[in-house]
Formats: sequence, structure tokens, C-alpha cells
Amino acid sequence: MSQQGSPPGVRVLKGSYYEIGLQLGATMSSLVIPQASQQSAALAADCEAILAERYPAMLDKIEGMIDGGRLDKRDFKAFFYGRDAAPQIGCTNLAVLPSRTSDGSIIVGINYDWYYYARQWRELRKVAPEGCLRSLRVSHHWAGSPDG
Repeated sequence: MSQQGSPPGVRVLKGSYYEIGLQLGATMSSLVIPQASQQSAALAADCEAILAERYPAMLDKIEGMIDGGRLDKRDFKAFFYGRDAAPQIGCTNLAVLPSRTSDGSIIVGINYDWYYYARQWRELRKVAPEGCLRSLRVSHHWAGSPDG
């Protein structure tokens, strides 16, 4: 999904967090979401309360995904916040401090190992939320971008 000004194969997600969520949600028609239990819905509500306090813009992204994918709000939120997937192993984080870069900037990199069953979601994403730092990320995930 190349977009103007981006290399072939790079998906560009830009705009407000809600608009980015809409773009992601539009690709979620094949996502199988189980019906939320009372317990998983309660966990989602608790998670949203914390998110509202610490990173409220992410709530807009989640609402955009729900609207863009025409997803059931309760079921999707329970799945999003409390998905019961096996843990991933072998992930790496690194940072290069300003004292070590030629222009005095900081460079941060992460990888997130994933299973082969997630291949259908794999793509390179250039994420540019309004008013926030941009990133170039590799994703295996329908909603997030864990490698950057």
C-alpha cells in the first residue's frame, strides 16, 4: 500500500489519532473477535481509565479502529486490552544516546518477535500522528506497530 512520497510497500498512517485508527480499522474486516465476557469487559474498562489518565490520545485511535472496522465496541475493547495470546520471546530494545550520534539526537529501536500465524498483518508502517514524533515501524499486528 504505497502512498505518494513513500517507498513501495510502506503504509503511511497520518492525521489525528482518530484518523489513524480509522485507517487501521478499515483493514480489520477479517479480524475474528470473540464475544466479551463480563470479566474481560471489566478489565477493558479498567485499562481505559488508566489510558485516559496517561495517554488519552490512544483512546481516539481505538475509537477510530472501532468505527473504521464497524466493530462491536464492547467485544473489540475486551479483545484489544485483554487478548489472551501466548507471550512472545526474544525481543530486543536499544537506544543510542545523543553523546554518540553525529547530530546530538537520540535513536531508539525495538524489535518484537512474532509467530508465523500473524503473517497476514505484517507490513512496514510510517506513522505520523499530528503533533507527535513520527516513526517507521514493522508490524505483525492489526492495531499496533511494535517494531520501530
